[in-house]
Amino acid sequence: MKIDDKSSAPWSTRSFALNGALLGLIVGVVHGYVHAFWSPSSGDDVLPHLIAQMAKFIFAGAFGLAALSVIRNWLVRRR
Repeated sequence: MKIDDKSSAPWSTRSFALNGALLGLIVGVVHGYVHAFWSPSSGDDVLPHLIAQMAKFIFAGAFGLAALSVIRNWLVRRR
C-alpha cells in the first residue's frame, strides 16, 4: 500500500503545543468548575488551588501534544 506524500508531511510541533495548551485550558476550566461548585470545600481559599490546577492542565496538554508531534515526525523520518 502506497503512503500518500501529504500524510507523511511533518506535523507542526508549535501548533500541536498550542492546541494542547488550549485543550488543557478547557479541561482545566471544566475541572475548576466542578471543583468549585460541586466538591465540598475545606474552608481554604480555592482560587490559588484552581489557578495551580489550570496551569498544570495547560502545561500537560501542551507538552503531551508536542511530544506526540515530535514522536510522529521522528517515526515518519525513519521510514
